Amino acid sequence: MQNVDFRLDGTTILNIHHLRGEMVPNKGPGTPLNFDNETAFVVRIDSALVGMRPASLESLLNRYVFGYPGAPIQDLHVSLEGQQMRLEGTMHKIIDIPFSMLADVAATPDGRIRLHPTKVEICGINGLALLKALGTNLGKMLDLSKAKGVESQGNDLVLDPTKSLPPPQIEGRLVDVHVEGDEPVQVFKSGLNLPDLAPPKPEKNFMYYRGGTLRMGKLLMVDADMQVRRHRYERPFDFSIAR
Repeated sequence: MQNVDFRLDGTTILNIHHLRGEMVPNKGPGTPLNFDNETAFVVRIDSALVGMRPASLESLLNRYVFGYPGAPIQDLHVSLEGQQMRLEGTMHKIIDIPFSMLADVAATPDGRIRLHPTKVEICGINGLALLKALGTNLGKMLDLSKAKGVESQGNDLVLDPTKSLPPPQIEGRLVDVHVEGDEPVQVFKSGLNLPDLAPPKPEKNFMYYRGGTLRMGKLLMVDADMQVRRHRYERPFDFSIAR
């Protein structure tokens, strides 16, 4: 894929700048890949550069990561300040407590995303100093046992990009994450070393599928060779499996 806005739902969008990988049916080898059902296959990323703008990240956190009754973090708003990410919302701890966090963004050695707060305000006061004075940290305050793809390590929040997203399921190794322009960008390099694919038409915005058996609607392609592209170059290819 290249320059594809991949819609996971109406408000959660992955900005795929480029991606090389494999789509594998999760019912075993030899099964046709059902492209109409996002729960029927796994996307194995070999290499990719994937962004997610603050509005989409906000949707992901509120609807999926913390989208359950009694979640300890609610009503999150996400914005960027330079190379840092700001999270504002409500901590639910007996009573609702407004908070704001300014955090550095980095990849962990095991391929997850670490949000390391450099500034925390709780009810308008210095949250890091307050937590230190009380001998506690955010990890002890927040019960994340039901949250999807996130855990706490001291005051840090650590997110797993392969577990926090809605379907389709994604596999791949994150090696870097940083803020670039108006979005945090994730860099994947999984070491599959898949050979390059040469689309029949070298467009700027496209998806290209080659090999295997691909089912889409009433169409069944054996030894698939399909390129879907957007003719207008000024905008990415806006794509939704559901729609």
